[in-house]
Amino acid sequence: MRIVGISGSLRRASANSGLLRVARELSPPDVEFVIADISRLPLLNQDLEKPSPPKEVVEVKDVVATADAIFLAVPDKPFAMGSCAGGAGGAHAQLAVRNAAVFANMHAMNKPPLSFKLFDGSVSWDLETGDITDEKARERIRAQVVALVAFAEEFHKP
Repeated sequence: MRIVGISGSLRRASANSGLLRVARELSPPDVEFVIADISRLPLLNQDLEKPSPPKEVVEVKDVVATADAIFLAVPDKPFAMGSCAGGAGGAHAQLAVRNAAVFANMHAMNKPPLSFKLFDGSVSWDLETGDITDEKARERIRAQVVALVAFAEEFHKP
């Protein structure tokens, strides 16, 4: 099983990127968890695709093409989400992605939900690196990866 993680934040110390690092670290031993680097991708501009797409775009597409599952979103792949935001921002962002996913024929794993409120002090995280150090949060992230593996295996059954 190969999972590709994609962070919606490009900041080096992003907690959302930290969430993906924990997911990679705590993945089951038989799971390869790769984090795609989208930091060099240009904004969508189809003018840049001719005569050929930018090298950075091709590299990310190649990584995503090898995935059995995505820990965010691409068309026609099962995906899970997690967010680190204050208040209800993360839940609203996830709802917006789920709504958009319908039109791209994406397959969202709906449970367990995964969202952390980092700014109220309830979850320990390293402000310098974005790494999540809170053991309960880390366990929830591990459970999300395990659930995504089962979801993706079910999705790929003939």
